[in-house]
Amino acid sequence: MSTSEISILFDQESVLGNIKREYNELARLLVNLDFNIIEMSSFDEQLIGRARVLVIPAKTYYKYEKEELAVLRDFLVRGGSLLIMFDKFGDVGLVNNLEEITALAGIFPRCDIVRGERSSVVIINTFNKVDSITFGVEKIIYPEGCSFIIKQRAHTKPIAITSPRHNPPNAPVIVISRYGNGRLGVIGSYKMFSNDWIKHYDNAQIFVNILFWLIGEKKKIPNVRELIIKEVSVKKELLRIPEIEREFVKEEIQEARVKPGELIEKVERGKREEGEKYEEFKDLRSIAEGLKNVQSQLDELFNKVTSLESNLLDIIKKTAERQEEILNLLKDIINRLNERINKTS
Repeated sequence: MSTSEISILFDQESVLGNIKREYNELARLLVNLDFNIIEMSSFDEQLIGRARVLVIPAKTYYKYEKEELAVLRDFLVRGGSLLIMFDKFGDVGLVNNLEEITALAGIFPRCDIVRGERSSVVIINTFNKVDSITFGVEKIIYPEGCSFIIKQRAHTKPIAITSPRHNPPNAPVIVISRYGNGRLGVIGSYKMFSNDWIKHYDNAQIFVNILFWLIGEKKKIPNVRELIIKEVSVKKELLRIPEIEREFVKEEIQEARVKPGELIEKVERGKREEGEKYEEFKDLRSIAEGLKNVQSQLDELFNKVTSLESNLLDIIKKTAERQEEILNLLKDIINRLNERINKTS
């Protein structure tokens, strides 16, 4: 079956992982891999029934009704797959009741936040090699996520585990399981797949690996790093172009809806065809740098004037205080003279 025939349903009601804001890089990656991405704005039993995988990215301030929980359980039993993500402090921090689903597989989110020696963004490089989930995965970055307690189940297995130096040590943060005819993936940090972190280390690869495992896809898993390297190579090429010049190419990339290889070719073609525009941009850059220098000089002059103004105000204040002292002294002298005059008269 082609991946384009596989529907990945993203729950978007009261979630932190919004597909258009936090997850648009992830969505773009999945579209490039020919997955069919569908958004669910409110609980829809029919949509869930037609999906192969339902992704719930950090449901917040939302508790499923008893009937909705039953639908999710039936979805698993009948062969559907769920990918549930939490945030720091687990379901308690998010104020949801997804533990009622993960508990079916003996997976319980802790009310904690995984920390390293200095921060709550940690690098994890301890994995259990289960099926192909760790294909191409050496390190992942795990930002502000919780850990899990696992009760023994035959089909429940930890995938990624904190190191002995982390707090809590040796704790699972990514877990998979089977329930009925379905599959379940549970991850403690929805942020690791957000725009800020998806391209760090092997975060994108492990997401794709888990997705392929959830759908039971036996075809070769794509090397996501190669796709990302191609995109990064384009961005590095852009970084060699001065800022004003690269705006032209940046627009090409923002508007493009093509795969990385085609995008690189398009950018190169744009460079050749738009040589004259690049020369114009160079002139603009020279003008901009001149304006920047003028602005810098004006800022320096303004700071000096401000400092001078402050000094003048200080002098005026001190002068006014001195004048008041002199006036008081003169009043005192006049009073004493008046007293002597009165005595002599």
